[in-house]
Amino acid sequence: MPEEDLDQVVEARIGELLQSAPRAIAEAKALIREVAFRRVEDVQRYTVERIADVRISAEAQEGMQAFLEKRKPYWVV
Repeated sequence: MPEEDLDQVVEARIGELLQSAPRAIAEAKALIREVAFRRVEDVQRYTVERIADVRISAEAQEGMQAFLEKRKPYWVV
């Protein structure tokens, strides 16, 4: 990627993250902190369980419903 495109690419990525579900972002950060530097075998089941818990949350259900209804979820301004 040319260096002059870097700012535009970073801004685009930040825009995507700002449209993400707040709890999902917080949970992803927490999961990364929890499993970083540990063996995959040691955290695989824990990771699967955390992801499953998040997927059944009200926020995740809103995200799926918004997707199916072709609308933005409530957290996107």
